[in-house]
Order: sequence, then C-alpha cells, then structure tokens
Amino acid sequence: MLILAKRIIRLIRMISYRTITQFMLIFLIAIVGYFTGIRGLFLMSIATAIGIMAQLVGIRKVHLMGVLALPTILNYS
Repeated sequence: MLILAKRIIRLIRMISYRTITQFMLIFLIAIVGYFTGIRGLFLMSIATAIGIMAQLVGIRKVHLMGVLALPTILNYS
C-alpha cells in the first residue's frame, strides 16, 4: 500500500496544481449537473458566489456554516 501511495504522489507532483484544480471544477459541475439538473447548477452557482463574496468582504466562513447549521438543528429538535 505504501508503494502505491508513493507512486501516486510522484504522479500528482508531475501534474500542475492548476490542471488538477480545473479538472476538479469541471468534474464537480458535471456531477452536480447530472444528478440535480439546472436547479442544482443554479444553486451551486449561488453558493459559490456567496462563498467567494464572504472571502472578499472578510467574513469568516464559520458564520456561513452557522446559517446552515441553525435551521437544521431547529428542524430536527
């Protein structure tokens, strides 16, 4: 198992970080589009915009998680 991990690490080092990031973005968009359709893609774009806006404004992401966690806790209590 350790030998396989070392080979994979060498392979990942050969690929640029930008290429991996672009591939993962395309993969996530494809998966969301396949399973949820246009509504899911719309929701994903809104969530991405909120996350980027929070980063630019300087709001901590913990507050965004609180917005998600509080209604969930109240729903199941």
